[in-house]
Amino acid sequence: MILVTSFTITIPALLYLVHQIYQNFSLTMFKDSLRAKLALVDSYGTPGLFLYAIVFSVWVAFGLTSTPIETAAGMAFGFKNACIASGVGKFAGAVLAFFFGRVYFRDRIEKQFKDDPLFRIIKKEVVKHPIRIALLWRFSCFPELVKNFGLAVMPLNYKFFLLACLIHGGPYTVLWSKAGAEAVAAIDGGEQSKVVKIILTLSAVFGLVFSPMIVACWLNNLRNRANKKTDGEIRGGGGGGGGIGIGIKASLSSAKLV
Repeated sequence: MILVTSFTITIPALLYLVHQIYQNFSLTMFKDSLRAKLALVDSYGTPGLFLYAIVFSVWVAFGLTSTPIETAAGMAFGFKNACIASGVGKFAGAVLAFFFGRVYFRDRIEKQFKDDPLFRIIKKEVVKHPIRIALLWRFSCFPELVKNFGLAVMPLNYKFFLLACLIHGGPYTVLWSKAGAEAVAAIDGGEQSKVVKIILTLSAVFGLVFSPMIVACWLNNLRNRANKKTDGEIRGGGGGGGGIGIGIKASLSSAKLV
C-alpha cells in the first residue's frame, strides 16, 4: 500500500517537473552554451586531446559509462580526433582496470569462490574458449567495472583480453564519435545520416534485448551444469558413506560371531 501511494505521488510530480523544464527550455540558449564549451575544448588542440585521453582512461578504469563521454568528444574534437583520443583512452583504461584486478583481486576472489561449482566451470570455459568467453563478457550487459574486473580474476591471457577490447570497444568508439560529430552538424541545421540512425537503433536493440538474453542463456546453461556436478558429488559422497556404514556393520557382525 505504501509503495502504491509513493508511485501515485511520485509519477505525477516527475511528469509536472518534465513539463516545466520543457516549457522553460530555450533551444537558442542551449545551442549558444554548448557551442561556447565546444569551442573552448577544441582550442586546446593536441594537448587537449592528450589530456582528454588521460582523464578518459581513468574514467574507464573506474568502471564509469563511456558512451556520453565519447559522444561529447565527437562533438568537441570532430570525428577523426575523437576516434583516436577516445580509442586510446578507453583501451588504456580497460588495460589499467584489468591489471589492477589481476594484481589485487584475483587471489582474493579465487580464495573466496574456490569451492563454488559455477565459478569453477566458468574458469574451465575461459581456459577452453578464451576469446569466445572474453568477447561474450565484453559484449554483455554487465557494467563496465564487472566487464574488466570479472575477466581479470579469470585465467585469461592478456592477449585475449586486449583482442576482445579492440573488437568490442573499437566499433562503439567509432559509432559514438560519429554520433557526436553529426550532432554538432545538426545544431547548424544539418541532418543526421540515416545509416548512423539505423546503427544506433540496432545497437540499442542489441544492448537492451539480445545481449541480456544471450548472457542469461549462457549463465543458465553453466548454472545447470554446476547443479548437476554438485548433485553428482553429493551422490558420490553418499555412496561412500554407505560403504563405510556397511563396513562398520560387517565388523560388528564379525565381533559378535567371535
